[in-house]
Amino acid sequence: MSYDIQMLRLSETGDRLKQAREVLQALAAREKRGERPRPSAEEDDRRTKLAADLMALHPSLRMDPDKPGFSYGCAIISEDGSCFVPDIFIGIEDATVNFPYSADHSRVFPELQRVIAVFERHG
Repeated sequence: MSYDIQMLRLSETGDRLKQAREVLQALAAREKRGERPRPSAEEDDRRTKLAADLMALHPSLRMDPDKPGFSYGCAIISEDGSCFVPDIFIGIEDATVNFPYSADHSRVFPELQRVIAVFERHG
């Protein structure tokens, strides 16, 4: 069991809660139809920059591409017990940050704030 935080790209203006709901509904509808977002060079560039900034949060973090390839997403993870940066999974249209319920929240939450700050910088 884990806490899962979904990161979405929203516009800077308007009702962000409404936007988030609409994006999540569209993603769920696409998934239900068995559709995957199409990769693009622009998304690869955004993901490359985002992944680099996230990996800079701790020296033990590494990037593993999605099974079909980096154009479909990647994971930013560490197996170092002294790294409290949550696991991060970056897709084409969204990302997920997760950590186990059993995690030491006093150590994970400050790292989570740093992760969120990186996502905010990248939109």
